[in-house]
Amino acid sequence: MRTVNFTQLKETEYLLRSPSNAAALRRSIAELEQGDTAER
Repeated sequence: MRTVNFTQLKETEYLLRSPSNAAALRRSIAELEQGDTAER
């Protein structure tokens, strides 16, 4: 596994520890999968 991939995995793991962050990430993933996104 590349260092960059490992770092991203650890960041995601950290964010998922908090229930509110986990819910926000799941909502974002659902929006992305539905194509309900906007470029900033």
